[in-house]
Formats: sequence, structure tokens, C-alpha cells
Amino acid sequence: MKTSTIFLIEIYTSRMIIVFLGVFFLFTCETEEEIELQSLPLPETKKGPPPTANAGVDQEINYPENSVRLDGSNSFDSIGIISYNWKGIDESDVNLTIYNGDNSFALATGLDQGTHLFELSVMNRSKLIDKDTVQVVVHGPEFCEGIERTAISAELIKIGTLSEVRDGISIATAGGKLFFAGGWSNLKNNFSNEINVFDISGQSWELAKLRIARGGITSVVNGNKVFFAGGAISDGWDASFFDDIDIYDLESKSMSFARLSTDGAGMAGAAIGDKVLFAGGYNYASNIDRNRRVDIFNLTSGEWTQASLKNPKSGGHVAVSVGSKAYFAGGSESSDNIDVYDNTTDIWSSETMYESKTNLTGILLDSKIYWASGSTKNWTKSPVVEIYDTNSSESTVTCLSQATGWHKAVLHEGKIVFISSGILDIYNPENGAWYYSQLPANITEAISVNDTAYIITSENGQMLINKLKLD
Repeated sequence: MKTSTIFLIEIYTSRMIIVFLGVFFLFTCETEEEIELQSLPLPETKKGPPPTANAGVDQEINYPENSVRLDGSNSFDSIGIISYNWKGIDESDVNLTIYNGDNSFALATGLDQGTHLFELSVMNRSKLIDKDTVQVVVHGPEFCEGIERTAISAELIKIGTLSEVRDGISIATAGGKLFFAGGWSNLKNNFSNEINVFDISGQSWELAKLRIARGGITSVVNGNKVFFAGGAISDGWDASFFDDIDIYDLESKSMSFARLSTDGAGMAGAAIGDKVLFAGGYNYASNIDRNRRVDIFNLTSGEWTQASLKNPKSGGHVAVSVGSKAYFAGGSESSDNIDVYDNTTDIWSSETMYESKTNLTGILLDSKIYWASGSTKNWTKSPVVEIYDTNSSESTVTCLSQATGWHKAVLHEGKIVFISSGILDIYNPENGAWYYSQLPANITEAISVNDTAYIITSENGQMLINKLKLD
């Protein structure tokens, strides 16, 4: 029985007319009657106009500022707004967090350099919805505005091919050779124990073997020895870490072995004097110990010793050696701390970077260290290049053309080339000039040999070794 319809029942007899209005039960008359049913629809409810969403005015900020207040308070509805909803439109904003997104005022944080769009959706009591957008532009640091970048052409000249692509491969150079160690083999669907040695001048290959197949190895070269330390394997669920150190001798082309004081991956390695150092890193079982640990090997005495970092560095940090000192900077804890080891005095000290960051790159040229790229403590991608003078202990800052959170830095013909996803920022330290170029290639690694950059790309299941050419 439907109660949303009004029925009109008219019963005609010779003596009376009876009219029933309302809901009725169907019945049968024994007398001569005529029953006529007519359906009368209910009047429609008037909903009124939809609300008007107003996401506020477009905004502009400068890095390192990475948050804005979103203002939807000027949204309007005659019968009242019952809900607000803010969201980011760009799916690439992986670091974006919106606080109080169901209010007229919200806070958007984690904004990287670039343009961001936000959508405000409002609903009134009649469940009608309206939407509006606002744009937020995050510029580079103010001190980098106005930097001119001259476009130049870049070319990759292929000189060798590794027959398989390996993720998490470790790369090193010594004696005019390139070393490719371990990593996950996409071809074999397993971790590799191979050390592929490429002779640049002869463009020929040699093969050595790790004792245990693994990825995430830290490579360090000192004298005629190449050290491949630590590493891990994973099946996607569980991970195993290793304390193994495989040591390749350039003269005898033989392998020897040693062990770290504790297993781990993600360490930063440095060579200084007659020592090699493996600092920080992580493992799931004893991470608190590994992320402060420094294993030091003395090539002269053949002895291992340990030291401790001032601050934990569980990966994402980088090591640079200058004279008698080794500098360990940044880390996944987004520290601005630099732990400095002096090989002459055997003393550790500490210095501070311009900003806290992880996944940075570091490179030395003419007694100056260039700390560049990476992400800050709130995972905002940084375009900042800090130029640290090791003689004066003073820093200046400049900027990359964009913030990607990940760069490789290599030396090439007296210049520094910062590489990320095919984009090249080239810095000339003699005059402070910046140059810009772009490559279409899928760049996976980069390394310098005798002031020449070699770029490793992946193509059709192979890793290509390319010599960089700049015009």
C-alpha cells in the first residue's frame, strides 16, 4: 500500500454521494456502484539554488616555505553549507598532507617547488554541491631568483653494454675500470653475485664473483683495492642483511674477504689515507646500533676498529673525502649534521649544513664540497646546492633548476654535472655560471673517471655505458 499518493474515491448511488479522500483499502460493493480511482501526485519539494564554492585567491610562496593556509570561508549558501572537502588535484604530490580538510580553513603542507592545484567541494542542506579550485605556486629560494642558465647540447656516446639490467647495483671506478657489483637481475629474476669489470680504454669485460649474491652494496676504493661491503636481499616481505666485505685486488685480480662488525646496508663509504670507513646504515634487527656504527679498516696494519657517529644515519647520507678528512653528511633522519673524521689526529668533530636533508649528493672539486638536492625533514624536495669551502669552513648557496629529490653528481671537463631523470644542471666553478641540457635517456647511474663523466642508461633490458659529450 503506497502512502505517497492521494486517491479520490467517488461512490455514486441514487440517494447519496460519498467522497473519501485519503488512503483506502480496496473493497467490493454488492450494490450497483461505479468506482473511479484517480492518482494525484505530491507537490515537489523546492531545493533552491546550489551553494557557491570559493576556494580563495591564488597564492605564491618561496622555498623553503612549504605550507599554505587554504581559505574557503567565502563560500556561500542561502540555507547553509553542511560540509567542506579540500583535496589536491595533482597525484604527483606524494608528500602533500592536508590538515582539517573537512573545514572551511585547511592547512596544506609538504609542497615541493612547482605549481599545485587544490579543489574545494561544498554541500548544502539540500545535498547540492559546488566546486572551486585555487592555485599555489612554490618558487625556488629567493636567493636563487634571477639565475641565468644557458642551454647547451648534450650527447651520449655508447662505449659498452652490460647484458642485463640490475636494480640496486653498486658502481665504482679504479685503475681506469668500472665495476658493477651485485643488484637484482631482472633477466634472471634473482639477486646477482657478479662483479662485472669494464676496461674503458680497451672496452673489454672481465668477471669476478661476490661470495654472496645481494644488492645495496657500499663500494669504496683505496689504492689498488676495491671494497664491496654489506648489502641485503629481500623477497618483498622479509629482508636479510649481510656483514660480508668482498675485496678485489686490481693487480692480482683476486678476491679476499672480511666482515663488518655488524650486518647492514645503506652505509656511506670513504677512503682516507690508508683507511677505509663504512659509516651508518640500517638493518631491521639491530638498526639502532648500525646507524651509528663506523667500521674502519687500516690497510697498513690489516686491523679493524670501530667508532660512533654523533647522530644516527640510517641511509640517505653521503661521504666525501678531502685531504686528511672524511665528511659524512645528512641522512634519513634528515639531519643537518656533518660528522668529520680527521685521519691525522684520529679525532671526530661535527659541523652543520645549510639545511637538514636526506638522499642528497656530495662531490668535491678544488677543496670545495658541493652538497646538493635531496629532501628536507618534511620530505620537501630541495633545489639547494651548498658550496662548502673546507679551507675557510664557510658556505655559499646556489640552486639547481628544479627540485627532484634525487640527483647524481659527476665531474666533467672541470665542471660539475648534476643529473636527474635526463635533466642536466651544469655548474662552472670558475665563474659561477650555470648551464642546462636534457637527455631523453633513462639514466640509472653516473660516475667520473679522470674528469670525464660516464652515464649508465637502461634500454631494451640492457645497461649501456655512455661517455658524456657537451657542446
